[in-house]
Amino acid sequence: MKRKTKLRIWSLFNADETKLLRTPSEPVELARVSTAEFQELIDDMFVTMRQAKGIGLAAPQVGQPIRLAIIAEEVDPQLPEPLTMINPQIVSPSLDQEVSEEGCLSIVGVFGDVQRATNITVRAFDRAGKPYTLKATNLLARAIQHEVDHLNGILFTDKATIITKGQDLLS
Repeated sequence: MKRKTKLRIWSLFNADETKLLRTPSEPVELARVSTAEFQELIDDMFVTMRQAKGIGLAAPQVGQPIRLAIIAEEVDPQLPEPLTMINPQIVSPSLDQEVSEEGCLSIVGVFGDVQRATNITVRAFDRAGKPYTLKATNLLARAIQHEVDHLNGILFTDKATIITKGQDLLS
């Protein structure tokens, strides 16, 4: 049986939800990671992301002001399983940058060109609370940067050099 989620993706188009989407998130206390409630939140975020046909999702996008983000394993063959990032920190973005079009589950219908590092190293904790370091390139690096921006209260539209689709929705 397919699992249904209780989570709703928060939208920039809802004034009440915009404040949380634009507020930096609080670090997760590692003692909380092993709780059933926290593990269920991670599972529900994956279901929500997949139902919305996204490749990443940050906790603020589902109304949780904490430093938790996920990435679908389909984003990169180096991911053997979905990526959970608790308290992620990008520690070494490359000087090499690339512009590519991005969208966001919290700003449906809007797309824009964003310049990001092509290679990054991220340090985080996995869903078991174990620390890890991951070197990411290309789409995985872009997705991680996009989700970490969410945790810092930054949306892709803040960094877009041009809005390529949906400009009228931002008015």
